[in-house]
Amino acid sequence: MSDYDLVIAGGKVVTAGAMFRGDIGINGDRIAAAGLNLKGTRRIEADGLLVMPGVVDTHCHIEQLQANGGADEESWVSGSTSALAGGTTSVITFSAQFKGHGILEPLAEYRRRASKAMVDYSFHQIIADASDEVIFKEIPEVVASGVRSLKVFLTY
Repeated sequence: MSDYDLVIAGGKVVTAGAMFRGDIGINGDRIAAAGLNLKGTRRIEADGLLVMPGVVDTHCHIEQLQANGGADEESWVSGSTSALAGGTTSVITFSAQFKGHGILEPLAEYRRRASKAMVDYSFHQIIADASDEVIFKEIPEVVASGVRSLKVFLTY
């Protein structure tokens, strides 16, 4: 009988407070246990490998839109693939606002582009033109959609 959906077995488990040889038991998308001789429906042998949580990169400029209509060269495919290869499993990138424009349309475009990501992602919303429309209508919508940080430029 299996106690877990997946067991990562026999690796050197790295936590915030310790390193030990052991197993990680996973149910669904959550770590459920760390221990020895765990049983799972699926098993990944990790002997000789480090087993550690993924890193979150909280300051990214992946495929960031530019005022001239272009975007940064780092695409979601290349940027997220590189991140994952290095152990980064989540990124938070910027959604830019440009003077005279709102924040909803660019955020929708970022989400469309990010659908190609190989890692989990979220956005920091840049506010560069804090009009009444942006402050009272669009920011509440952006926050309701899951964006949890705003970068407000007071210099513009």
